Amino acid sequence: MLISEVMVTQSSSITQNSEKVARDAEKLSSTSDEISKQIQMFKI
Repeated sequence: MLISEVMVTQSSSITQNSEKVARDAEKLSSTSDEISKQIQMFKI
């Protein structure tokens, strides 16, 4: 395996990981939005 092939493989896996992290962050933010909505409902 050439060094350039290894670098391409690693960079593609890093890209996939960052995309997964971005999706997880979106899920977390939507979850926190839901929680804040429910808290506001309790306050009323």
